[in-house]
Amino acid sequence: MHPDLHGRYCNITWKMIHFDYQKKLEIIRTSGFMFEVHLTEHCNLNCKGCSHFSPLAHEEFMEIDVFEKDMARMAQLFGGNTIWRINLLGGEPLLHPQVNDFMKIAANCFPDIQIQLTTNGILLPSMNNAFWETCRATRTLIHISRYPVRVAFSALERKAQAEGVEIVVYPRHTAKIFRKDVYDLTGMQDARQSHSVCELFGYCCQLNRGKFYPCTISAYFHHLNRFFNLGIPLSSDNFVDIYNAQSKDEFIRLITAPVPCCNYCNMNARKWGVKWERSKRRLEEWTVGFDHEKQIK
Repeated sequence: MHPDLHGRYCNITWKMIHFDYQKKLEIIRTSGFMFEVHLTEHCNLNCKGCSHFSPLAHEEFMEIDVFEKDMARMAQLFGGNTIWRINLLGGEPLLHPQVNDFMKIAANCFPDIQIQLTTNGILLPSMNNAFWETCRATRTLIHISRYPVRVAFSALERKAQAEGVEIVVYPRHTAKIFRKDVYDLTGMQDARQSHSVCELFGYCCQLNRGKFYPCTISAYFHHLNRFFNLGIPLSSDNFVDIYNAQSKDEFIRLITAPVPCCNYCNMNARKWGVKWERSKRRLEEWTVGFDHEKQIK
């Protein structure tokens, strides 16, 4: 990545996460946003309370033709001044046998935008030469989220350096801090309040099969809904149809205002610094003190 682009990326990322609400809205309106694409819905780690709901998802792979069509449409709608990072992830993206093709398509559609591949790193040692060559050719940044699992992070950094591929292990020396997100299945939370303290919008927007969502929750809440048979109606106001959109302003409006899904985010009940565990696929991993049988009647 060009140093100036990397500096802009890091600076805006920091402002997105450590934000004053009104300033963040202004950053999105003037500097744009990032978006992510799931290459897989499922994962090989299955974290307790996953904010992408991967432990609850069926094994599902993004189709190359769908991805290529969606990326071409996004490139038609936006330029590099509005989108400043595209993140390929999951689930676990390295589970996808065509991961190289996704990097090539993303780089072809957006040659001047940072492409990032976010992984837990478990499968990186088994990736072949073609993978590393693709990362290098597309200038894809490999971002390893550091979980408390057995991964030789230093060895992977040396491998990437030898291959001429940029890699970031985050956090650098210790496992990441984990957070429990909590959902109110009655949908009785204050959507504006939820939006005003949310770190995700603008930073973790999601593109999924022709639909653009402001956050991971609005994009993948259906996994929770289906797995526990909650019967919660999911509004079309949670996303923009990229093929019906007429301008980038529709995307900015979606990101910078509450959506119906915000009513289910209980921001006051979130917990930080929780112990990382593998999911047992229990509803309480995503809720707290709720009797969902009573709530959904």
